[in-house]
Amino acid sequence: MADRDLLPLIRNARAGNAGAQFALGKIYLSGGHGVSRNPATAFHWLQKAAAQGIEDAERLIGDAVPSSAVADPVLAAPIYERAASAGSRNAQKVMSHWLLSDAGVGSDEGRGLRLLARAAEKGDRAAQLRLACLYQAGDGVEASPEQAYYWFEQAAIQGSLAAQQALAERDWSRSDPAAMKWLSRAAKRNDVQACYRYGVMLLSMNRVQEAVPWLGRAAEQNHAESQLAFGLLHAARDGARVPGVAHSYKRAVHWLERAARLGLAQASYELSKLYSLRNFSLRDPATADRYLEQAAERGHAHAQYLAGLAYLRRRLEPDADLVAVTWLERAARLGHSEAAALLRRTCPESPAVPHGLAATRAEAIRHIGQSDLAIAVRLELACAFGLRVRQALTVDPLAADRANCLLVDLRGACRGARRRIVLIGNAQRREVLDRAKRVLQFHEQEPGAAAEKYRRCHRAMIAVCAKLGIDPALFEPPESTDRPGFAPAKTHRARAR
Repeated sequence: MADRDLLPLIRNARAGNAGAQFALGKIYLSGGHGVSRNPATAFHWLQKAAAQGIEDAERLIGDAVPSSAVADPVLAAPIYERAASAGSRNAQKVMSHWLLSDAGVGSDEGRGLRLLARAAEKGDRAAQLRLACLYQAGDGVEASPEQAYYWFEQAAIQGSLAAQQALAERDWSRSDPAAMKWLSRAAKRNDVQACYRYGVMLLSMNRVQEAVPWLGRAAEQNHAESQLAFGLLHAARDGARVPGVAHSYKRAVHWLERAARLGLAQASYELSKLYSLRNFSLRDPATADRYLEQAAERGHAHAQYLAGLAYLRRRLEPDADLVAVTWLERAARLGHSEAAALLRRTCPESPAVPHGLAATRAEAIRHIGQSDLAIAVRLELACAFGLRVRQALTVDPLAADRANCLLVDLRGACRGARRRIVLIGNAQRREVLDRAKRVLQFHEQEPGAAAEKYRRCHRAMIAVCAKLGIDPALFEPPESTDRPGFAPAKTHRARAR
């Protein structure tokens, strides 16, 4: 509320007294006498005073009133134009903003940039920052990283947090030690990301005691990576106690759980390791497994590998191998070499078929399809997935499709059969499998056990191949007798005898 001694001034200003209007505008520009700083109200009174011929009011508008305080740039533009021509850097900055943003005073990018550059050269921090952003984005000027970072540095020296962050980001991404300079400045202004990165750089220089307060400050503000780092400092799993940080698994769990709740996969993975420790009083294998799967779900490659390995060991659980394959495939796609090697052993592929043989098979399947479409798609399935003919003729594609793999499990239907998982892996295999599902859904409606269906399909295949003069062995995968899935045919004959 305005002080009592200000009330006469307000009455005189409202009555049209130019001197009172100028004085009131100055008060609102800086605040005082019981009123808060208000540039918009200051502009209102200063503009009225300037309209009555008070030159100092016009000069003060150009030097001190920001563009955000002006409701109508068109009416105010002449004042700022005159101030800009007189060399006012604030007026130059305001006019450049209006000219570059098409605020109604005309669109002149060239003149706007020249005015912005003049204000920046005179040391206006906001102008320096905006000019840096324009050069960085190539907005109205030719993109120039050198010019951009020159102006970022000028603004940063004057205390622009945004400029300090931009410079820190550049140096951090290049692993340049110069990042320390800008990170320290931004961190002291409580920028959370800067606190974390500054702490990490101090840790890398073995300045642990200096790093701890910065990481702690960021962790308290819910910065997940800082909470992870802070939790690991408390854990001190390698046995080396960290100066200034109490060695406590429980405190480590506290910070890691906070980071995990924010979605950090590495935090979930570290929690799974902590809950597995024998010397941790809260040791809980079930909780460890839960956090391991959480980390795997969030894309942690090694957690996915360990989850796959764990499921492979659960041999008595139904479809545990399918879950294992899913995790191993996800880890392999993220470049985990151990997962890729284990996946190859779990889901071995048939040897590659020579191009000439593949073309011959495709032509034979095309001819068979003209006589018996169901047999053709089953043989196509055999060729695409490296299945033996007997497997392809028996498997139910609809039931065998497990999204990322084909499950060939005919143990209940065929003597000597073994469970086999084949990765789908590419769009071509997916297309073949989907076509087999669509076709066989309508072409094989006869009831019967799997063994009877196989005999029916086998007779149909032999008949159509004999009719077209095609050798059924053409569709067997190379070295198929060494592949998992079925025992060799001679073994079946020997047992039958």
